[in-house]
Amino acid sequence: MAQFAVIGLGSFGATVALELTKLNHDVIGIDTIKRNVESLADRITHAVIADATDEHVLEELNVQNCDAVVVAIGEDIEASILCVLN
Repeated sequence: MAQFAVIGLGSFGATVALELTKLNHDVIGIDTIKRNVESLADRITHAVIADATDEHVLEELNVQNCDAVVVAIGEDIEASILCVLN
């Protein structure tokens, strides 16, 4: 079992998180939108309302220990790039 982080839980990110969960992986889902997080909270391993552009948030969530991270922020290219850099 691998551990994944999915940053951005819109349509694409939610689908990725759910599929990884179905494959019996641990999934940390991160989004700034409360309703996106709440809709997945009981369907994935961990769902967190947080700003993933803040490197301290990523450290607190131990994202660096994940086997892979999917950045699924589609609306804000700058936030997406910042997440990848962090």
